[in-house]
Amino acid sequence: MDIEGLIEGLVGVSRQPITRLQNRAASARAAVTELSDIGSLLSKLKTAAGNLDTVQEVGSFKASASNENAVALSASGLAQPGSYEVQVLQLASAERRYSNGMASSNSALGHQGTLTLQLGTEDVDIAVEATDTLDSLIKKINDSGLRVAASSFFDGNEYRLQIRGLDAGAENALTLAQSGFDLGLQEEANIVTQAQNARVTIDGFLVESSSNNINQAIPGLSLALKQTTSETFQVNIADDPEALGAKVKGFVDAYNAVINKVHQTAGFGTIKASNSALAGDSSLRGITSQLSSQLSRSFGSGAFTTLASLGVQLNNNGTLKLDQSKLSNAIATDPRAVTDILAGRDDVAGFMDQMTELTDRLTDPNKGSLSIRKDGFDARARRFDDQIETEQKRLEALESRLRKTFSQMDATVAGYNAQLNYLLANS
Repeated sequence: MDIEGLIEGLVGVSRQPITRLQNRAASARAAVTELSDIGSLLSKLKTAAGNLDTVQEVGSFKASASNENAVALSASGLAQPGSYEVQVLQLASAERRYSNGMASSNSALGHQGTLTLQLGTEDVDIAVEATDTLDSLIKKINDSGLRVAASSFFDGNEYRLQIRGLDAGAENALTLAQSGFDLGLQEEANIVTQAQNARVTIDGFLVESSSNNINQAIPGLSLALKQTTSETFQVNIADDPEALGAKVKGFVDAYNAVINKVHQTAGFGTIKASNSALAGDSSLRGITSQLSSQLSRSFGSGAFTTLASLGVQLNNNGTLKLDQSKLSNAIATDPRAVTDILAGRDDVAGFMDQMTELTDRLTDPNKGSLSIRKDGFDARARRFDDQIETEQKRLEALESRLRKTFSQMDATVAGYNAQLNYLLANS
């Protein structure tokens, strides 16, 4: 008898329930993966909405200067369109001075006394010993704790001590005194730059700054000064609808990615569900329903009050499309209304605030509908695994019984055959 063949055939038939359970477990795990992918897309949607939920982020402006060599400009969402006449009179600088020349950097200087350094209201006394070298004096200055730095400079013939302030601005001017020796640090020829403020005129008004970055003179505009000018030049700030349009387009793309993934996963119209376990899933339909319900809300009381009035319109399949020209017109007509719709005003939430809150709720790891659905499929997959394990043990027991039974039968038949052969041989 072909015992193994018989056992394999009988056990194979009994294995069919396990195969069905394995397929169901795989489908449940695939559903968890699909739901996780949707969760990731919702997180990206939250990020895209977060890029437009403040006045600063909604406001988009571009700044230009007729003299780009003199200044670099950066406009934030707090800027306002306007034009200014600017002249850079003086750049901010930090103190930098040198000593007289020395023959060596590691030979004793032979000076003894006190070097007093004062920066603003802080001062330190540095004891100079006759055995100090240029290198050791540099270390003492750098270890003093004052906002100065010391280093050496070699011109090919002589070494010099360089002392420089670490901060620009007149308030960081360096005052020093040399008692018992003179390294030439106070000689005018050795002072390369003195600590001074930047000075510019904006529409004829003088503005001073301890740095070359002027951020508060014109709201929302940062001026990085690069060089002085002998005459005024023009700085312009204008609305930048393309920059805002790119952010809104980023939101639209992120929103559509969620909707399309849900349609692909659960099925929509002629689109067949990619996972039968999620076909027509009510939780996924609930997500798309909650997202779309946000789109019809009104905000503010300006010339534009809805997302559709800004050019963000709903397609028949639940996705969005952006009309850039309509958005540009809204920005030009009533920019405050655009801000009210997207970012809200004061303590009144805008569309993007509400969208951020909604995506937070949907993806909440404890109470979010998406997380609850994932947990359900996880539990289902584990139950299938338990049933598979039980069925596997049953099959193993069945295989053992069949092998024992067929072995006994085979032995019995072999015995009968032996007796038959004996009788035939002796008949």
